[in-house]
Amino acid sequence: LRKSAGLRQVVGFLAQTCATLLDLRCLNKHVEGISQILSQGSDEMQSLTIVKSLLSGNGVFLIQYDNRAVDVYAVQNDGTVIPPDEFGSLRSRLVLASGVVLQDADGRDVDVPLPLNIGKAAEKEMYVARFSRLFDQAFEFSHLVQRLANAGHPDHQRNKITLPCSMRSKVLQTQIEEHAAELERWKTAFENFLRQFDSLSYFTRSQLVECLSAMRVQPVNVGCLYSNLLSLGCQVSLADVEEKCQMLETRDTNDLNVKDLFQILHHLISDCVRPEVFAPMPECANVPPASDLLCTQGLYSILRIAHPRDEEVVVGLHVAKYKRLPLPIEILFCSPQTLTEDISDFFHRWFHAPKRGGTDDRAMFWIVQVDTLQFEVQQTCIQ
Repeated sequence: LRKSAGLRQVVGFLAQTCATLLDLRCLNKHVEGISQILSQGSDEMQSLTIVKSLLSGNGVFLIQYDNRAVDVYAVQNDGTVIPPDEFGSLRSRLVLASGVVLQDADGRDVDVPLPLNIGKAAEKEMYVARFSRLFDQAFEFSHLVQRLANAGHPDHQRNKITLPCSMRSKVLQTQIEEHAAELERWKTAFENFLRQFDSLSYFTRSQLVECLSAMRVQPVNVGCLYSNLLSLGCQVSLADVEEKCQMLETRDTNDLNVKDLFQILHHLISDCVRPEVFAPMPECANVPPASDLLCTQGLYSILRIAHPRDEEVVVGLHVAKYKRLPLPIEILFCSPQTLTEDISDFFHRWFHAPKRGGTDDRAMFWIVQVDTLQFEVQQTCIQ
C-alpha cells in the first residue's frame, strides 16, 4: 500500500467489486495524498526505530577527526552504520516525522529511564528529547575535538572517539567542559612556547605536530624532520639533521614533555634558518609588478592584484624588490580550508622575522587570496 502503483491497483479492485455498496472510485483522485500519509507514518516509525535502537541498545556515537575534517556518525546495536550525512539529518527528520514539540528543552532532565515502548505521545517525546540533547552535545564535542587538533595539540591528532548512547547527558556535558578547558590551556601554553622559541613560528601547526610525532618515536623519524625543514626553505643536509637528532636517540622520549620537544626543535631550526637565507640573489632580474596599492597602514600594505595568476604577480613583486625569490615561509596562499591558526601563526612568523635576519630591508611576508577565506577567518585577519 505504500507504493502508489500498488495503492492504485487495490483501489481499482475495490471500486470494481464493491462499487454498489461503496463508491470507492473517488479514491483514485486521492491516491497521491493517501500514499504520502502512509509514507509519513513509515518515516516516523523508521526514525523512531533507529533512535530507540541507539538509545536503548548498545548504540554509539563516533567522532572521527582526520586531516582537518571531522565526521560524526553512529552505529546501531546490530552493527548498522549510520553515515555522517544521514546521521546529520536524523534529528530533524525525527522531529518532523514524530510531530513532537520540545518545550523547555534546556531545563528538561533527559537522563530519566526511558520507557520500553514508543506507542504513546509521551513516550515518543522522552526519546526525542533525550536524542536531541545527546545529538547537540555530540556535535559540540566534535567541534572541540576539531579545534584541539587544529590548534596543534599533539595528543588530539587523528582522533576516533566513541560515545556510548547510554551515556548520561550530564556526564557528556562534563567531558565537553573538560575539553573546552583543555583547549584554553593549550592555547595559552602554545602562545608561551612561541614567545620562548620564536623560530617555531616558521612551522604550521600540522608541521609542528608531524615534527613532534617524529621526535617521540625510537628511532627518531629523521626523514620527516628533514622534509619539513626543506619545506621551509632551509639549506640543510640529511646528515646534518641526523647528527642533531643523535641526542634524542640517547634519551627516553617518553620522559620528554611538549616543552622539551619544542626546545629541541627550536635549536634544530635556529641552526638552519640564518640571516643569509634572506640575502639577495643577483641572478634574479627585475619583474614589473601588475598590481594596485590600495592602502598602506603601519607595517603592512593592501594590494589589489588584477591578474588571473596571483602567484606570478607576488613573485614578481618580491623579486623586483629583493632580487631573490620569496621563501616558502614568506608566503601564505589562502583557501576556504585555511584555518584561523594558520593566519595567527603567519603573523607570529612575520613579527619574529627581524630576530632571525628578516629585517624590513631583507624580507617581506605575503598573505595572498584573502578573499577566499571563510568569514570568521577574515575577521581574524582584520583584528
